[in-house]
Amino acid sequence: MLSERVKEWTKDWKQQGIEEGIEQGIEKGIEKGRLMGLQQGESTFLLYLLEQRFGSVNDAIRDRIESADTQMLLIWGKRVLTAQTVDEVFSGAD
Repeated sequence: MLSERVKEWTKDWKQQGIEEGIEQGIEKGIEKGRLMGLQQGESTFLLYLLEQRFGSVNDAIRDRIESADTQMLLIWGKRVLTAQTVDEVFSGAD
């Protein structure tokens, strides 16, 4: 009788662990997706600002922007306001 209960408890604990793991995985996935979406939106907006101010940008700049983190994108976005050339946006301490 006791051994059956122990087996049942073990099965319940395993199931609970699986459910908690799935829930944590979903939460991490949602957070990662949110951050990726934020970065993508900031990249798109920075590219838009650069093209409006300086004309089309080359692939190297586009790649650099698309691989940058959100902090760097904000720094570059601020520089767009005062830069005289596209190179000035990306010069300086990154």
